[in-house]
Amino acid sequence: MANAGNDWIDRAQQVSRLVNHTGCVKIITPIESFQMRIQKYLSQHSVHSRRQIEQMIIENRILINGKIAEIGQKVTIGDKITYDQNKHTVVRMKDQDDQVLIMNKPLGIICTRRDPENRRNVFDFLPSNDETKWIAVGRLDINTSGLILFTSNGDLANQLMHPRHGLVRTYHVRVFGQPTEQDMQRLLSGIHIDGKQQRFLSCQLLNQKSHQANSQNQWYEISVGTGQYRLVRRMWQACDCRVSRLVRVSYGPIMLPRSLKEGQVSILNGEALQRLKQAIHDPDR
Repeated sequence: MANAGNDWIDRAQQVSRLVNHTGCVKIITPIESFQMRIQKYLSQHSVHSRRQIEQMIIENRILINGKIAEIGQKVTIGDKITYDQNKHTVVRMKDQDDQVLIMNKPLGIICTRRDPENRRNVFDFLPSNDETKWIAVGRLDINTSGLILFTSNGDLANQLMHPRHGLVRTYHVRVFGQPTEQDMQRLLSGIHIDGKQQRFLSCQLLNQKSHQANSQNQWYEISVGTGQYRLVRRMWQACDCRVSRLVRVSYGPIMLPRSLKEGQVSILNGEALQRLKQAIHDPDR
């Protein structure tokens, strides 16, 4: 029995034990034994897809420890990756657990980390540590508030943003102007924006009972299937109307909780995360 106890002590010195939020102990082997292909690793730790990373490797834009990377080359803990003036040290190695945060973005906050004016950005509101790099799922401009998603997995971020998956974004928009019936039909049938036909998937007046025919400001709920920059504003502008407020209230099956105040962040639970992943393959869910 004594020898068995010593064997267990020796074994304990060779593994790391992590306690997750459920209180379960998760045994992982020493980190030095992990390796991962460069395409997979960077797709999880950057905003680039695997296909984009492969093209970057072909163009000799990625270095590993100062040497030009090759497609399929594996990286491990401590390797230094350089790409397009970005420097990254491999600090962990695992098939990454997908984490998704939701945030109620306030007005006046930008969605990019780099800003010459040093304005506050959405990443200032997120939990931070040395291991997790949060990636924004699309962007909201400085004058748009509401729901924005973040994930620690670059592959998942690209899937959530790609138009082919058709995840519906829903907004509440306050419009200054008086759109005609013809304008409403144009918004639903299609308007040329940057040479492409864009349309609202739905558009309906909110608080119709309190609607005043001569009012210059009305709230609408609209939905779109793409995250093209300033699309909602430009479509209303094409109808001689101006957007004075824009709030995103849902992204795919994920809705902005009323309890989540501006500037607050919450993590998606397992059930909601599963619904989000299912929606990638079945946007109608």
